Amino acid sequence: MYAPQELVSLFHPEGSLAIAYPLLELYTSKAKAERGWHDYRLNELALAAIDIVALRTDLNSVVRQEAVVEEVAGFAGLQVPGRSVAEYRAVSQWVVERLINTEERDRVFRHVVGNVVDCCFCLWDFPFQILKEVPDEVGQAALTVTDVTCTGFRRVSLTRG
Repeated sequence: MYAPQELVSLFHPEGSLAIAYPLLELYTSKAKAERGWHDYRLNELALAAIDIVALRTDLNSVVRQEAVVEEVAGFAGLQVPGRSVAEYRAVSQWVVERLINTEERDRVFRHVVGNVVDCCFCLWDFPFQILKEVPDEVGQAALTVTDVTCTGFRRVSLTRG
């Protein structure tokens, strides 16, 4: 049984859990093993990227992807000292692209979530974005953090203590 998407609220805990899945999948990514990135904590780099975008943007501004990659590369260098700057950038670029979900044409993550509605357990598709590509003031690609991400992560942190 599937409930309409309109039933999904930004405040449902199921949505908070859904947005955590793409970050948790970074732990087991094939790219991490294939590229020799075992020592990097990719999900922490992803959280740093989200923070960077959230702190540098507001309703009227966005941040260029290259600036986010450069700043996250600094965090990568702190995590695994002694590697090349090119490797730090490659790791950071890959993490930021995963947050944008460049592997999907529409850039949307989807996760099936469930909840009890009218005494029935219902499942529905929860589409969401973590970082969203938008044009900047000169029409070039830039990033913003989505409301779902801000609300979902705020809820997760509030429920932890």
